[in-house]
Parts: sequence; structure tokens; C-alpha cells
Amino acid sequence: MKIKSTNVLILDDDKLILRALSKSLSRVLGIDNVVTLNDATLVDHYLTNSEVEFNLFITDFQMPFLNGVDVLKIVQQHSPKTIRVLMSGDLEHLQTNSKNIPANLFLPKPFSIGDIKHLGNLLDQIGKVHFEEEAQIQLGLIPYIPVPDEKTCSEIISNGSTGNHQLDKLNETVCFDTKASQLSSKCLEITYKLIHILEAITDQLIDTVGLNKIRAAFQHYYDWAARSYRFAIHNAVHQEDAEDIFHIVLSYVLNHIFRDYLHEISMKTYEIQLLDRFAIIWGVDPTIVEKRRTILNASDLSSNDLISSVSLNCLDSKKAQDIFGSDNADIQSLTRYLDGSKQENKIKESIL
Repeated sequence: MKIKSTNVLILDDDKLILRALSKSLSRVLGIDNVVTLNDATLVDHYLTNSEVEFNLFITDFQMPFLNGVDVLKIVQQHSPKTIRVLMSGDLEHLQTNSKNIPANLFLPKPFSIGDIKHLGNLLDQIGKVHFEEEAQIQLGLIPYIPVPDEKTCSEIISNGSTGNHQLDKLNETVCFDTKASQLSSKCLEITYKLIHILEAITDQLIDTVGLNKIRAAFQHYYDWAARSYRFAIHNAVHQEDAEDIFHIVLSYVLNHIFRDYLHEISMKTYEIQLLDRFAIIWGVDPTIVEKRRTILNASDLSSNDLISSVSLNCLDSKKAQDIFGSDNADIQSLTRYLDGSKQENKIKESIL
């Protein structure tokens, strides 16, 4: 694996660790542009005067004078677009108390080749979503969102169980809901993968978002995805395109859950599109995320994209539910509905 165009700054008071980590990044990930520092007090000065834009910053946690958290705050201030990694021999404690730690990722210490490969995979996934500079800065200021460890990533990729049975009701919903019988095998495969991802996420977010909220969010998006799929098939949309519509709508549940999580820990609301990066890290197909972003930003929509757009923009609208549920509904009725919604929004904005 070679991580393209990556400049790395590493901080550790142990020179042997610096040398070992630098060599590992070079040999395993093909990263050659590595700068090392062994004094935490130099980071502020170095970043202020360096002409290099660092893509990745890795720091040890336990150091004299300044600890890793203090240094991460300096880097976040000077270079918010830089991905920040915190190394520690006690990751479990740090991740449990990660609310005020401005790290994007964590790395165990001592690290293994497998840990470096996993870091590379996460960086590769992160790089699959393109953001303009302003959005990258906003992303850098977002509090820590948990990411899957190496074992969890493998289980999600293989659609294996993560061992979390708290979401069994989601499985029951899909298996026994009569709507499921109207879905293709591909839609059911997509659904089960999302359930596996949510199983893995639940353990890490259960204390903030809560199990009931996660279940309710999944049920809501699953119902809308199934509704959109059936509408697409009823209106002669090609099977593969209808499955993409299902995937686009259902996968948005991750953005919704991450938004709820961030609001709980920071009391701030972030643009839901900024959370696409984390949806991809957790296993959502990057092409689906890109299609979704295109649809939400487009003004001239195809018939297929129009169905997805109405679903994503009108998830809580009773009127939209009626349109999707009507046997007489067609693409033209969706166009009229979306135009009407835009007009209503303009009227509300002018009144406000």
C-alpha cells in the first residue's frame, strides 16, 4: 500500500520509537516525507515556521512538559486539516474519555505492522471523500468520532457478526416485515451489512446516542429506503438503479447517528454532509456516498436521482409519504412535490 502525497510529522520523546515508526511508515505505507521531533515544546514553533503542509501528525501521549493532548490542541489550532493520531499504551482509557481529546485516530504503543497497515487503510478510506478547503477545516474541528479497529473492519468487510446482539430487533424487523419480501436479494444484503455496521457502532455510542435512538433511526431509514425502492420499481426504474436508490437512502442513517452523537457531546450541530468521511470509514461504499453528495448538491436531477432527492429531503414529511405510497404516483408528481416544497421554503425564509 502506498499513501499518496503524504507529509508526516511525528512527535515522541523516545528516539528509538521515532526511528521505528518512521521506518514502518516508509516500508509498509510507502511514506517517505517524514519529519520527527523529540521535544513537545518545539511543535508550536515548527508548525508556525514550516512551509510544509502536513497531512498526518502522530504524537505519543505521555511526555515531559506537554502531554499528547496538549500538543494535539496546538496542531488543531495551527493546522486543522491535518489528521491527528494519538499513540498510547492505554488506549482503552483514552478512548473512553475521548470527548476532550482532539485526536482523529488512535494508535497502540507499542505498535505492530498490523497496526500500521490498519492506520494506512483508514487513511486510504478517509482520502476517498473530497472536501473543499473550508469543509476540511470544519472537519478538523469536529470532536473525535470513534472508528472501527482492525478486527471490526475485517468483520464488517466479511459481513460477519461483531458479537453484539443488542440490535436483534433490527434483524427481526428485516426478516419478518412484509416489506422485506418485496425487496431484492441485493437490498437485503445491503440491509444486513448496515446492521453489522450498526452492531459495531452501538458499543461505542450507546452511552451517548442510546440503543433506542439507534434502533429508531435504522427503522426510519429502512422504511424510507424500502418505500423509495418500491416506488422506483413501480415507475419502471431499472433494477440496479432502484437498488442504488435503496442503498443511498438507507446508508444515510450513519450520518444521522453521527450527527446525534456529536450534538450530545458538543451541543453543536454540524452539516450532515461533513460526516460522509466517517460513514465511509465504517464501511459504506464510497461510490454510494459520492452519488448521494451529487444528488444533494444538484439542481438538475434525473428521474432516478429525483426519487433519492425527495426521500433524503423529505424524510419526515407526511405528504411525501402519501406520494410514495400512492399507486397513482409517478415521477411527475415527485417533481411537482419537490417544486412545491422549495416554494414553501422560500416563503418561510422571506417571512423570517
